[in-house]
Amino acid sequence: MGMERGYDEKIDVVDLIISVLREHESKLDELVSRLEEAQSLPVEVRAPQEPQETPEQVGAAITAVLKSWADFTGRGSGAKLVAVDVADGFFEASAVVGGVVYVYREEIPSLDIQYTKRDDGVSI
Repeated sequence: MGMERGYDEKIDVVDLIISVLREHESKLDELVSRLEEAQSLPVEVRAPQEPQETPEQVGAAITAVLKSWADFTGRGSGAKLVAVDVADGFFEASAVVGGVVYVYREEIPSLDIQYTKRDDGVSI
């Protein structure tokens, strides 16, 4: 009975780890598809021109922080300037449209599994 119970606990631990890894994989797949979608947007390439005078900014820039990726892609459509950054465990995308800076930020999922081996089995 003791060996069978230990074996069942080990199988349960492996099943839990597999479930967590699958969930982590699906979140990473979603982030990858978002990056691929951003890369597939048409980019206009022009030959370098003479530097033009930068118009003087009147007033403060408006920054809108959006909580939904769908809102960001909708409002950022047609942006002349887009920036993407991945740092410190966060994915951040910014787009400038009509004098408004739209920002979307999301934490990149992380996976930490801790376990302890005990006399009567394994604890996660």
